[in-house]
Amino acid sequence: MIVEAGQDAVSSVADVAAGIEKVRKSGRKAVLLRIESGKGEMRFLAVPIE
Repeated sequence: MIVEAGQDAVSSVADVAAGIEKVRKSGRKAVLLRIESGKGEMRFLAVPIE
């Protein structure tokens, strides 16, 4: 499950989209997502954006 997008907490798909758009407007080339696994483990994933 995605719990953060662009260092902002998210609770819905719309929040994730807003986080990605915020990062895109800032000119960055990737958005940093914080992901929680089914076992409760957290990790970060950088996803390239256009």
